[in-house]
Amino acid sequence: MLRLFIAVEFCESVKQELSALGSRLKALSCGGNFTARDNLHLTLVFLGEVAPARVPAVLEVMGDAAGEPFSLSLSGLDKFCRRDGDLYFLPVTPHAALTQLHGTLTAKLTEAQIPYDTKAFFPHITLARRCKMASHFSQSDFAAFAKPVTVSVNHITLMESQRKNGKLLYKPLAKMPLLKENRME
Repeated sequence: MLRLFIAVEFCESVKQELSALGSRLKALSCGGNFTARDNLHLTLVFLGEVAPARVPAVLEVMGDAAGEPFSLSLSGLDKFCRRDGDLYFLPVTPHAALTQLHGTLTAKLTEAQIPYDTKAFFPHITLARRCKMASHFSQSDFAAFAKPVTVSVNHITLMESQRKNGKLLYKPLAKMPLLKENRME
């Protein structure tokens, strides 16, 4: 079984910007699990455990769901409060194309009878988990410092989540361009 999700990957310059924000957050913390630069992404749909034989069906769904490219804006800083330390993330500014892409993906997955996590879609970029901040940390100051980041979304990626030597790794398995006329047949 493969642990899979469909995501928006980021170009190197966006990863660099997001990684710099994560490093700044880490410097202001007392500890936590900070997202590795190469693991930064936006989850569209979490599929969970999928048999390798079902991967072609997932790729077909991704192709059928693809629409036009669009851009997203990430800005501010927010958190989910957790008992073992908070989860800090960058919110994604609401965007109709993103919401439509998610909705089309989930509808097509349902049609293809491919199970997925049905939790409400809340687009965000996780910077840190189980994070405890230093007493002098100000979330509002950090959010004001963090300039908005623009992300061009021109493909979606099927990702595999793996653990190797105790480290979480996200491995791209296949990319699907959003412009249908650019797709390889």
